[in-house]
Amino acid sequence: MKNFCLSLLIINTLLFSVNSLLSTAISPPINTIQQLENNSNSQLNFVTNEIQIIGDEILFSENLQNQLETEILEAQK
Repeated sequence: MKNFCLSLLIINTLLFSVNSLLSTAISPPINTIQQLENNSNSQLNFVTNEIQIIGDEILFSENLQNQLETEILEAQK
């Protein structure tokens, strides 16, 4: 009987934990959603400010071009 009660307690705890994780995953807090939106907007602004696609050509801003060249040179060392 003691083992049965202990098993029920463990199962109940596991179910509660799974339920908590699922409810958090399904409905994240509002501030988390706003952070994701802000991050997406800032990344989109970066792309539109630093990268332009004209036809088949991809143009980088001078700042981004310099960063890319620096990273390529460092990677080749």
